[in-house]
Amino acid sequence: MAIHDTLRPLIQRFLGLTRREQLLLLATVAAFFLAVFFIIHLQIAAKAEAIQRKTTDNAKRLERIAQLTGNYHLGQKRREHFETKLNESPPGLITYVEQIAERTKIEIASISTRPEASIDGDNILERSVELTLTNVSLEHLVAFLKACEAGPGIVLVKQLRIQPRPQNVLTSWVTVATYSKKK
Repeated sequence: MAIHDTLRPLIQRFLGLTRREQLLLLATVAAFFLAVFFIIHLQIAAKAEAIQRKTTDNAKRLERIAQLTGNYHLGQKRREHFETKLNESPPGLITYVEQIAERTKIEIASISTRPEASIDGDNILERSVELTLTNVSLEHLVAFLKACEAGPGIVLVKQLRIQPRPQNVLTSWVTVATYSKKK
């Protein structure tokens, strides 16, 4: 009843206005409510856009985190693999390289041992040899390099220099190294 009692004097005043004044008042009230509606609508739209932007940013962050997590796990597996290989006893490098050369039909012109080196804060020992290979075809050289790195423990071709010769043969200088944990 209180609302009806409050509205009665306003309705009587409205009815006391001329037709033109009534239309102007209704147009003003409609414009006011329309303006309020648009202001509220724009604020809601802006907030919705901000929420959408945050959601998109968070989705990108989550995707990046998933990618980094995958990379981390892959890195962990590789590290564990190399640690396992580091614990294996490395082959006698000169004998190993000579056996592979014989198997891949490559003649080693010269072989020299390089001094042992400590890496990773003296935790890992590197042993390496320098080879000179003459009159080698590219196919035999590739087979030799692949076979070297497929060995027990960690055996890597550290350096490779190739010089082409006539008749599709190469002269190459190769440094092969093996790595093991210091004991």
